[in-house]
Amino acid sequence: MSGGKQKSSSKSGNNQSLDPWSRNQWETMSGNIQSGINDYKSGIQDYGKALTAGISDAETRAGGLIDGYTGTWQSGIDDVRGLLDAGNFTQMQPQTFADFDADTYVNPYSDDIIARTTGDLQEAADRQRAQTTSDTLNNNAYGGSRHGVREAMLDESLLDSIADMSASTRFNTWNAGADRFYQDVGNQMTADQYNNDLNFTRAQGLAGLLDQERGYQQQDIDRLMDYGGTVRGIEDRALAAEYADYIRKREEEMKALGLDFGLLGSIPMLVDSTGESTTTQKTNPGALGIAGTLLGGAGTLFGGGGLFSEGGIFGPKG
Repeated sequence: MSGGKQKSSSKSGNNQSLDPWSRNQWETMSGNIQSGINDYKSGIQDYGKALTAGISDAETRAGGLIDGYTGTWQSGIDDVRGLLDAGNFTQMQPQTFADFDADTYVNPYSDDIIARTTGDLQEAADRQRAQTTSDTLNNNAYGGSRHGVREAMLDESLLDSIADMSASTRFNTWNAGADRFYQDVGNQMTADQYNNDLNFTRAQGLAGLLDQERGYQQQDIDRLMDYGGTVRGIEDRALAAEYADYIRKREEEMKALGLDFGLLGSIPMLVDSTGESTTTQKTNPGALGIAGTLLGGAGTLFGGGGLFSEGGIFGPKG
């Protein structure tokens, strides 16, 4: 018995093409995306604008004031030092009685006063002496002892009066001169103290003016700096807003591209497909093939579940 032989051949073909509507949508969206990409790429460059404001005009003016004021205090300090120099202050020295100059302060007419007063006393003594002489003559006692005693007493009284007057005059004029000396010393010390106080007050006043001037200068600088800072802050915020708007527009462009990509992905890709298939089969079963076919047919008729098997249509019933 020989086995069978089988020959077969198959031929098939399938043609697929994108639906015209889908192609048109794809090409349109692809063109939009490519155009958006080109626009975005062309915008990728330096921002080209300032991100922060520069120094404001007011701040520049403040810098000029600082440069102009720097070091100007030196001349003012030198002026104050000049006023406080020791040469502008009187060195006050205490005066003593040894510095008293009698020829300057004692009344230069004291000797004339003494001489005139002495003359007055002698003139009074002479009148008294004449009276005594007249009395003794009337009493016939002239030249007697009583007359002599009275003359001696008169002379003694005259000398005592002259001595007392001279001593008292010289003492009083000396003390008066000393008082004038100490008064002058006090006046001089008061004047020196006043002048010293005046010079010191002038130095203090000049120092105060210098300090006040520096304060006004600092106020000018502070005001300009504050104003300039405010202006610069406004410009900074404007530049920041402009840059934020620039970034926002770039982000909107990216969002638009993303939307186009999403739309492109959502386009339904409709495909038109045509195809054919041809199969040719030639069989030569041979003896073994025939036997197998027969056995297969018997199995179909009598095998389990076959037509003539137990329980089948034509088989015995259980």
